[in-house]
Order: sequence, then structure tokens, then C-alpha cells
Amino acid sequence: MVLKMDRLPGPGETLIGDEFIMAAGGKGANQAVAAARLGGKVTFIARVGQDIFGQQAIEGFTKEGISTDFIVQDKVSPSGVALIFVDQKGENSIGVASGANGQLSVQDVSAARVEFETANVLNPEDWKSTWFKVHRKWSEDIGSPSGVFQPFNIDAKINAAWVLVGLLYGNGDFTRTYEIATRCGDDADCNPASAGGILGAMKGYKNIPDFWKQGLAEVESIDFKYTTISLNDAYEMSYRHALQMIERNGGEVRENDIVIKFQEPAQVQLEIAFEGHFPIDKIWLERTLEDETSFKFEGVGFAVTGGAANKRGEEDYTFNVELYIDGDLIEIAKLPTKFQARRFYPFWRYQLPMGEHEVILKLLNPTDKADVHLEYAIVYGNEPFKVEY
Repeated sequence: MVLKMDRLPGPGETLIGDEFIMAAGGKGANQAVAAARLGGKVTFIARVGQDIFGQQAIEGFTKEGISTDFIVQDKVSPSGVALIFVDQKGENSIGVASGANGQLSVQDVSAARVEFETANVLNPEDWKSTWFKVHRKWSEDIGSPSGVFQPFNIDAKINAAWVLVGLLYGNGDFTRTYEIATRCGDDADCNPASAGGILGAMKGYKNIPDFWKQGLAEVESIDFKYTTISLNDAYEMSYRHALQMIERNGGEVRENDIVIKFQEPAQVQLEIAFEGHFPIDKIWLERTLEDETSFKFEGVGFAVTGGAANKRGEEDYTFNVELYIDGDLIEIAKLPTKFQARRFYPFWRYQLPMGEHEVILKLLNPTDKADVHLEYAIVYGNEPFKVEY
């Protein structure tokens, strides 16, 4: 139960609040819902009272697909509640009445023994055990052709996991968060940066330790590589976009303050990339496309790495290349040599019938000022490639 107020009341003081909100929550419940929404099979173990709060909790968990088989409805104690005062600056004071959940017993937990024995349980004290479990299940890249069949791994799902591991086990400490997110590996520069950005947004700029802000003043005016945008520009754009989003969603931007409209969190649609596609082969092409080239594969799709590049000192150029699959013209691909406008993967096609296919590439406008280089093709099948060992 949340009461929004201009300021927090002092001892013995009574204040009139602005807005009252009742919402489900609690650290354990929030983590359970987050895990369920990420696709995990979640069982919640707790005690609630035989009251409206207990019933709402069970119904909420059920709606999220969380098993409530081991939630005990206590016949004596009421459900636990939290009373939260929040001021205009976001500071809060919280009082908790554990109620029935404070009566959770060893016997209650032991009753769920089979769930512990069959689950991928994460150790809340040991991030390395969590890393190991995540790595065993999710370390095979099925997406980006740049990360398949080689150590360079930029697969989004496992790197998102390392960001979360850093945040969860960093426990609000910037240095610890950075350390864990970095040591998890894979995209080990972006992941700690993402974790730090999220933690900074949660805690606020003034609460970021000076150690992690040192050196900013010297680089804030320098443009990022391949852009005309500096860190100062990024600050200004981010702030402007934030104000626009607040207004677009019913809030107000006033002269001296900002009003953000309260919104109930809405579950977004789960996106599944490369569904039914599994990398099964890597065909080395290693050739310059001078007029026409081809290769054959067996599968349901492919992606070719490489791209267009200028010869030293020459102006930007755009190649036009016809892509044929099994004799049919699929597209005329435009391949700019300009780095900022390049086509990251020059050719690809998915969701083909499983079987043998031939790819033909025809260069329509060759030039002696630039080249189109083809590195390799990743082939996708409809079943995972398994290494027996």
C-alpha cells in the first residue's frame, strides 16, 4: 500500500497525502514474476492469510503462470503487508507487517522438496554457480552469424542474462555490479555498461561514486567514433527524449518541475528470434565478388558475412547485387561502402523449405574504386546441431 505525499511525515505528525495505490509486490514476489515472464518455470513458497490480500496474491501468481501449490493459507495470521510513504523526490519510508509469511516454517519449505530437486535453483550467494547454470543452457548462439561456431559471442539472450546477474548479485554496489557483469564474459564491455546505466538510473547521478565518474569532464565534448555526436550531445538528446516521452504518456513538463503519470506495468509480447532455425554449417567463401558467384547448401536458411569497402582514398560507392535462390530473383541488394550506411550482413534468407538450395549473386555495377568481399555463409537447419562427447 503506497501513499504519495509532498514530504514524509515526522514523528507524531499527520499529513494529508496526494494519491493512494494498492499493488502486488515484495522482493521475492517481484523476482518470481520477473523469472516467470522470462520463461522460467516458477514455484512460489510462502504463507498468506485467509483474507482478501492472500486471495489476491494467489490469483496474481496464477495469472503469471507461477505455481501456488506450496502457498499455505494460514488460519490464524493475516497476510503480510507493507505501508509505504513516498515523497515528491522519490524518497520513501516503509513499514512491514510480515503476518502469515513470518510464520513460514521448515515444514512448509520441506513440503516443496521435489521442486528443489528438479529445478535449476540459483544460489543467491554465489554468482558463479548461476553463471555456470546459465552457460550450460544458453551459451550456444543461434542468431548472429558473427558469433556462430567461434568464441566471439554477441547473442542477446545470454548477454542480457549477464547484465541481470551483475545487477542481482552486485546488490546495489556499483563496483561489485561492474565486476560481476564483466567477469561473466561474452560482450564484457557492453554488459557492465548496461548494468551500470540501469543502476545509475535507479540510484540517480548524485549517488554514483566519484570513482566511476572520474575522467568524464575530459571526454564529454569529444565525438564518438564514426559519429558527430559527443557525450554532451547524448546527455541533451536523452533528456529531451525523456521529456517528450513523459508528455506523450500523459505527464506534464512545467517550468520548475515534472509530473509523471503513474502507469500500471504492462507485459510486452515475447519476441523469439530465429524460431525453428539452428546453425548447422559454415561455408567459407573467401572471395571478391567481381561479376557472379554461387554456392550450395542444405538447410532452411543462410546468412552471408562480408560487405562493401572503398579502396584507399576513393569516394563512397553503392553496389547493386542481384540475389537468386534456386533460380528465382529474391532482391536487388544495395551495398553502400559508407561505414555508417553499410548493410551489416550483405545477404540472407530464412524460412526456406528444408532441403538443397543454390544461391547465386550477380554484381550489376562493378567498379575499380571499391570491392565487395564475401567471407563465409552460416547455414541454418530445422534441428539443432549436436556434438556428441
